[in-house]
Amino acid sequence: MGILWSIAQISFAQISPQPRIINGNIASEAQIPWQVALITSPLDPYQSYICSGSLVADRWVVTAAHCIEPLEKQNSDYYILIGAQNLQSIQLGQIIKVKKGHIHEKYNNRIYDNDLALLELESAVDFIKCGKNCQTIDIINPTLEKQNALIASMTQIAGWGVLEDCDNSQSLVCQHYAGQMMRNPALYPTTLRYTTLKLANCLSSSSLYSAQQITQNMLCAESPMQDTLTDACYGDSGAGLTINNLEKPYLLGIASWGVGCAKVGYPSVYTRVTNYSDWINNYLHPSTIPEQKTSQTNHSGGGSVGIFMILLFVILAITRGRFIKSA
Repeated sequence: MGILWSIAQISFAQISPQPRIINGNIASEAQIPWQVALITSPLDPYQSYICSGSLVADRWVVTAAHCIEPLEKQNSDYYILIGAQNLQSIQLGQIIKVKKGHIHEKYNNRIYDNDLALLELESAVDFIKCGKNCQTIDIINPTLEKQNALIASMTQIAGWGVLEDCDNSQSLVCQHYAGQMMRNPALYPTTLRYTTLKLANCLSSSSLYSAQQITQNMLCAESPMQDTLTDACYGDSGAGLTINNLEKPYLLGIASWGVGCAKVGYPSVYTRVTNYSDWINNYLHPSTIPEQKTSQTNHSGGGSVGIFMILLFVILAITRGRFIKSA
């Protein structure tokens, strides 16, 4: 299972999130019903796939800012696909156009701090039509995060990213398909894949990241096994890192960046969702200004004012009619 980034050397200028998941498993139908694919063509979801996201409300998707920044700058049309585990077999899925992408105002595309965006959809997901294949996922709250998101706790990540890190491989698959314009199933899966990662300290003694690269808005996860390394990678950007509480999954992080994929010393880095709860809720649940007593008083008196205006209008109409008649 591969994730979404590749950095030849540890320098901010060379951090470049890109689309993938390495040594993962094929997800079964409806296993991850909140997972969406970001695509640029509704006619060819597989070839136009760019990133993943998580459905958090019927019209809202959480993803990474770096996934949509180029699209928003170019004012390009793009869409989400939900309910389809296979990008080449989308009969059960729904494709919905993105009305607007809301990138966090403090997003820093140099170090990928605040790498978060909300996608506002043109229409709501039809949960009745989609059935078990489409569901929202709740964002974890600070209390549950404190209880569950401990170092070495198990999490899950899924995506349609590359199957192999060709930046660090000379395999025949990489030699043949890496760098091609068209996606090929040998390297880019058609079906959704997932893997299990354990939470890690981004700046532990075994980590090779520097303090300048990691902010309080980031969290890290790495392969729980050393004999068979697994990770998110190119193409998995924007995907949700989830964690369970009493067997219920919660959205904990958003796939953001990393140095290579499944590389010892470089855990994958995620945007920490709890730091943005208020920002997200301001879009999902816009606050309404409660009616003040004074406005209620004015409103209750509006009936008498309305009647007075109607009577005045009738009198003026009659008077005007007389003038016309006199003429």
